[in-house]
Amino acid sequence: MLRVKADDTAVVFTAILTVDGVPVDLTGAEVLFLIESEAGQKIQVLAEIVDPLAGSVQYQVTGLLQVLPGRYRQEWQVTFADSGVLTFPNGTYNRLEVLADLN
Repeated sequence: MLRVKADDTAVVFTAILTVDGVPVDLTGAEVLFLIESEAGQKIQVLAEIVDPLAGSVQYQVTGLLQVLPGRYRQEWQVTFADSGVLTFPNGTYNRLEVLADLN
């Protein structure tokens, strides 16, 4: 499970997107960082492709990701140049917990 503190902005989520252990070629693709709270609140923001041939992506948390403390499901959604869509991880979700700040 990924854990971050609410209101932290120096956080970078990273992933290597693979199919059967082989990195996905992200050349010409667009990647979204998606989260959904247990209450159904959904947020999607554009992620950065770091190395398209290695399937490497990241999302640098900014003010766009304002969420309340709690547990979330997270995934990466890729739209390829041919308009095909593939979601990672496939068949499950990454888990994200946002902890409350003390101030």
